[in-house]
Amino acid sequence: MPNLHGVRLRLDSADEGMTVRRVPGGTLIQATTRHTHGRTFTATLR
Repeated sequence: MPNLHGVRLRLDSADEGMTVRRVPGGTLIQATTRHTHGRTFTATLR
C-alpha cells in the first residue's frame, strides 16, 4: 500500500478494512486483507 509523502492528509471516508494513519513525512494507507484478487479499495483524503 502507498505511503504518501508530503503534506499530512486527513481521512474523509474509506471502504471497510482500510486504515489511514499519519507517519513521519506523510500518510500511510493500508488495507487489512489477505487476498485482493481484483478488489478495488477507496479512501478519500483531504
